[in-house]
Amino acid sequence: MVGRTARPAEVTRVVVLSWVLLGLAAAATVLGIVLDDQMVRRSVGSDPDSTLSPPSFTPVVVVLDVTVTALVAVLLAFLRGGHNWARHGLTVTFGLTAVAAVGLLVASPLPVFSALAVAWVVLVVVLLVLLQRPGMAGLVAPAASADDREERREEGRAARP
Repeated sequence: MVGRTARPAEVTRVVVLSWVLLGLAAAATVLGIVLDDQMVRRSVGSDPDSTLSPPSFTPVVVVLDVTVTALVAVLLAFLRGGHNWARHGLTVTFGLTAVAAVGLLVASPLPVFSALAVAWVVLVVVLLVLLQRPGMAGLVAPAASADDREERREEGRAARP
């Protein structure tokens, strides 16, 4: 493309890993819909005398997935546009979802959700490290020209052992 500067590799990595994370969330949503009956039985228990009619998890799972996916997609668009505040927004969003995933593990979910939660936390930790690397702020700052970003990238490479 003529006239466009290439996006820094660090930003591209964050974007790709974020979409992988959102794909994992979509898989968890589909599994939540498919395994809804098992989750409800597990959460209520097996008390035959219970008159409670347990609610379905499906609406909650779908709304949560759509909301988080939309938020992350918007923040990624701003990150690609060079807005540093989007990097902080993604950090907070991913951090809160990691806390929720750890909370899910504490609640003893179905084994498939435990595996998804562990994978989620690992991916979030990688993303948080990438988002908070010292050179990342300079790469997404809108005032930084392409030459400035390249210079900062080279300084970052030179500083590595």
